[in-house]
Amino acid sequence: MRKALSFYSVLAILLMMAVSCSESSESPTVDEEVTEVVKPEFTPSTNGVVVAYINTDSIRSNYKLYKELEEELLQERLMSENQFNAQVSAFEKDYTDAQREAATLSQEALVILQRRLQTKEQELMQQKQVMESQLMQSEERKLEEYTKVIKDMLKGYSSDKGIDIVMAHGDISNLLYINEAFDVTNDVIEQLNSEYDQTQLEASK
Repeated sequence: MRKALSFYSVLAILLMMAVSCSESSESPTVDEEVTEVVKPEFTPSTNGVVVAYINTDSIRSNYKLYKELEEELLQERLMSENQFNAQVSAFEKDYTDAQREAATLSQEALVILQRRLQTKEQELMQQKQVMESQLMQSEERKLEEYTKVIKDMLKGYSSDKGIDIVMAHGDISNLLYINEAFDVTNDVIEQLNSEYDQTQLEASK
């Protein structure tokens, strides 16, 4: 895929922002495996702000939409690479054939053949760049879709629970310590998957 940030790295970074229930809502992240869902209860801190957090690793592992988008990206990459590799194989065959014919060609014909092969090689390099660019754009679109779903869900969730800020915690995080009492990961995953299942059910009708 792209050589900058991978889908997973960009996703973790985007979800690392705090989500405010009032106006700006940031995307969260998730944590370990979903076991028994504990319904947390929140009380305001000394400054009156209610804070919760989710773990990005757990969301990636347990959220159905993430797995679906991940599989779509994998299939897109495999299809693109198979198509490109077929063109590379065809070029390699042309090159091998040209080597065999070279001894029988005139100098002028040999120059024409070399130029044709060079042009084809340049076209393949350009196609490779286009392929990587298209895959990168597809990653970004899916990431935007995923992040939007998380943000939208957390707006409603935070409003219902009386939470002011939802923070992200995971492998890439500047949060050094968080009391587990503020962990809403499993509760969020349960609601995300419930909404996903409902969307799939409605789409199948």
